[in-house]
Amino acid sequence: MTGQTMAEAQASLDRFCATIGDDRERADSTVRELAQAEPLLPLPPVPYPATISAECPVDSDATIAFRGARYSVPPGFIGAQLRVRQRLGTPTLEVVTRSGALVAVHRAGSGLVRTPEHRAALEALVLAGFTSAPACERKGNHPPGPAARAAADALRRGEDREVRVDLARYAALVEAAR
Repeated sequence: MTGQTMAEAQASLDRFCATIGDDRERADSTVRELAQAEPLLPLPPVPYPATISAECPVDSDATIAFRGARYSVPPGFIGAQLRVRQRLGTPTLEVVTRSGALVAVHRAGSGLVRTPEHRAALEALVLAGFTSAPACERKGNHPPGPAARAAADALRRGEDREVRVDLARYAALVEAAR
């Protein structure tokens, strides 16, 4: 629609309705008359069964966050992306993999919802990580070597403002590793 004034805009709207909109002629009536004569279907007896679905990452505590609550999954999925589905009006939700394999079914709730099986699996995984071996040795704090000191002195004096990386050394290490 175009028009610089209100009258021009109204005239443009009237042209639109007569040529493109509801008042254009169709066979022996207008589009508006055909639409008004078309009966509507009755409303369904229950609401449409919509499903809320979301991709959620699994946190390090083997839970996913969905709609303000946290739900447990087996600890083997830590770091993975899982899909949570909940059909509106139902008290449960499903956690599935991207391929559709069912991982867990939970009753929708608030706070943390964890099944006894998931709790036991997570406890077993955590306890398996404990060891009676001595702790690793700390890395020593060694001063820089002569080559590093010479490079730092050159930078301080402004002699070498360009940083160079010799990738040939890395290529040789890659070749040696193969």
